[in-house]
Amino acid sequence: MVRLFVDEGAGAKLIAEVEIPIVTQSSADEGFEMYLPLDLDLQSGAILKASTQVADSFNIIAEGLDWAYNSSVRPESTNYTANTGIASISVANSNLDGTTGTVVTVFTAGSSGTYNGCKVKSIVIKGVSSSTADGMIRLFIQNSGSTVTKLFTEIPVPVVTPTSTARSFAHQIDFPEDGFNLQAGYKILATTQNANTFAITVEGMDWKYPTGNVLGYALYGQLASVPVNPADATTYYFGSNILNALRTTGGWSRLYIPTDGIIDSCYILCLASGTFGSAETSSIYIRLNNSTDTLVSSGIQQTAAVTGYSNTSLNIAVSAGNYIEFKYVTASWATNPLNVSIMAQVHVKTNL
Repeated sequence: MVRLFVDEGAGAKLIAEVEIPIVTQSSADEGFEMYLPLDLDLQSGAILKASTQVADSFNIIAEGLDWAYNSSVRPESTNYTANTGIASISVANSNLDGTTGTVVTVFTAGSSGTYNGCKVKSIVIKGVSSSTADGMIRLFIQNSGSTVTKLFTEIPVPVVTPTSTARSFAHQIDFPEDGFNLQAGYKILATTQNANTFAITVEGMDWKYPTGNVLGYALYGQLASVPVNPADATTYYFGSNILNALRTTGGWSRLYIPTDGIIDSCYILCLASGTFGSAETSSIYIRLNNSTDTLVSSGIQQTAAVTGYSNTSLNIAVSAGNYIEFKYVTASWATNPLNVSIMAQVHVKTNL
């Protein structure tokens, strides 16, 4: 008997017993193997334990998913990337440890630096030559970045002689609907008992939650409620400006941030309904909490009736309750633009 226990800190509790019949493993007979479907929601830190009634050796592989409530991304935004492993095995290896003899890596789950895990959907094993004697293909799982390797499953291979009308050996392992969840960076290895050639194809999907936020909102500000005449080499502040005059003091035209997020882009529209200015350039910044400036563009001109500018490479972290303004530092013009209007809009990516 193999027994399974759950220990949540108050002592182990028996949850299942698996009967083990007498099995004699050989080069053509697989050792005992059983898939036990469970649906356990364990509290954080709980331990799944196992024991054996008789002093025989068993590998026990538990497939699980750690879970958490989403705080920065939406659950339906999970991204999947196809991951296909292809390899051939042909060198005889009778070892059961997966570390000695010729062992071939056939599949590697995406790295933990990028992915949360990998769903393995199927493993296809196809003979490329005759199977000259009864044998075995063995699959192993290896821990990421180490040599900890465990026998996962054995597939008996009978004598098969392919001809023009008879197929070579073929075997397919189909995992349940959700796939076999392989931890990020883990590997699937393979060996063959006899020196026959087999092609192995592993179909998987690496998955992750996207980093950063996926939705957002816009904030809009204007230089003044009417066209104005900015002076040379002067700093103005604007945002929620309902006055028909320019402001030279920060903190008065606040656009408040309602939800945590990242300002990732800004778009600026400049209008000159009077005299066009000369080509000297002004600068516009996003000013956070009347203290920190981030440049949007240093090439602002009013040399035409309509000019537009944008910066889509911003990365300004903001929290609910913060506020922003736009800081406008004018040029020393040879010819000053007259009747100027400036509108600015930022996009804040966040969860809504």
